[in-house]
Amino acid sequence: MGRYCEGHRRGDARLSLHPTDPENPPASPAGQPHFDAVATRWLSRRQALFGVLGAATMGSIWARTGPDMQLAPESALTPAAPEHSSLRFTAITPGIDPDHVVAPGYQARVVIRWGDAVLADAPAFDPHAQTAASQGAQFGYNNDFLAFLPLPFGSGNSDHGLLWANHEYTELHMMFPGLDPRTTFDTATKAMVDVELAGIGGSVVEIRQSATGWAVVADSQYARRISPGHTTINIAGPAAGHPRMRTTADPSGTRVIGMLANCSGG
Repeated sequence: MGRYCEGHRRGDARLSLHPTDPENPPASPAGQPHFDAVATRWLSRRQALFGVLGAATMGSIWARTGPDMQLAPESALTPAAPEHSSLRFTAITPGIDPDHVVAPGYQARVVIRWGDAVLADAPAFDPHAQTAASQGAQFGYNNDFLAFLPLPFGSGNSDHGLLWANHEYTELHMMFPGLDPRTTFDTATKAMVDVELAGIGGSVVEIRQSATGWAVVADSQYARRISPGHTTINIAGPAAGHPRMRTTADPSGTRVIGMLANCSGG
């Protein structure tokens, strides 16, 4: 099955093949069950917890014994049959629709979208007058991971916090009016590519929930954009300082510039 990522347009979201192929909806190989059947069979809180704990345990064993360890047979690692899924809602029918469709009884509201202000000095979004500088202060392109960090720090607050969003990649012909996806690479200018790079990376915005729903806190002191070529990131953990991390720009191997192709918060 192909790799799937979310394709976003201003004010909506849709699932598409990657690269973008809106005419071909996600499908399973002939004779194979659809994803929702597999999910229903396997997805449960107990199963998810088993997977997390199992991965953590195996990582610990690997670190303690080294790569030459003898693993138990795969059959010994197979979990017990899971319980039925705890999800309780009416699933939507898979397919292509011009609107954002959610399960009955639920609502979808836009909190922030591509081009909306992240930093206080961000200009109003204008698809006909995009620049790398403006995109570097605005919410970036395609995101497929969100993380919520409660505020104040260390609290369990569920109605006020920071929202982290990754911006994995761009679709140039959807960013700039008039581009033909079949000739984009021949007609794109350097200025367009610079806007693309500025739209990749990540965004941090402060959000707060009220009686009318979630909203971004304007001019927040926490607001931040991470983009390729402009954001210095310190490397921590076992990779820090490794010879393969050392470059001419950073002989210590402890810093990199920017973030590129962050998929699902990886």
